[in-house]
Amino acid sequence: METTIIDDYLEPEYFKLISNTVNAPFFPWHFNENVSDYGDAAIDRFGFSAMVFKEFKPVTKYEVISQLFHALKWFIEKNEQFTRSRLFRMRADMVTNSGKRTVHSPHVDHNFPHWTSIFYLNETDGETILFESEGSEKERMRIAPKPNRILFFDGLITHTGMSPIHHQRRTILNSNFISEVQ
Repeated sequence: METTIIDDYLEPEYFKLISNTVNAPFFPWHFNENVSDYGDAAIDRFGFSAMVFKEFKPVTKYEVISQLFHALKWFIEKNEQFTRSRLFRMRADMVTNSGKRTVHSPHVDHNFPHWTSIFYLNETDGETILFESEGSEKERMRIAPKPNRILFFDGLITHTGMSPIHHQRRTILNSNFISEVQ
């Protein structure tokens, strides 16, 4: 599968349910000094995350995450069919406007073959950058966030996100899928 971008991925009402849940004031965000989990922490690379699915199992510590997982079942099935893989991990991520353009640490989510999807949940700026190769600063492409847009790509492609400068926050669902046969 090549890098794929799909707009209007979900039916509008279904998308609204997921987006409203993740963007609600009661959503259980956890502070990360470096939202990419890679590279050095920096004063402007912080963000917030909430694990939804880890090591093939839903994370149900919080009732709202449990409810979100039930709402996401069809979304997960659709993604698994598209990638021909099984969901391994899903995390909600949020970065906020720091008043300046911040590029987060380039990384890969896992060091084994997998597919990654980034599902954009709000109207914002703060692009996703895919790089040519590990350690390279040469960009393969930039993807602008758009509500209900999904990006699928080979998870071994080095990538990163940017914090918004024209909007309050950027929220996404970041998912990783692995083949049943490794």
